[in-house]
Amino acid sequence: MLRRALALLGPQQREIVTLVAWEDLTVADAGRAIGIPPGTARRVLHEARTALRNAPGMAALLTDHNAMKEAN
Repeated sequence: MLRRALALLGPQQREIVTLVAWEDLTVADAGRAIGIPPGTARRVLHEARTALRNAPGMAALLTDHNAMKEAN
């Protein structure tokens, strides 16, 4: 489900999410890595996160994940 949601993102959005979430870069460093200003990187990440939250099936996935975290 997450792979499908990531595939719906634009290339720049997908790259920012990958660099910030999986490579642990700051948003500013991720922006520099792909050649965009920090403010633009923040906007792109915000748009990507919004798109991921609204992707089909992601609400259920996030709800299940949060329920599992609370149970532990």
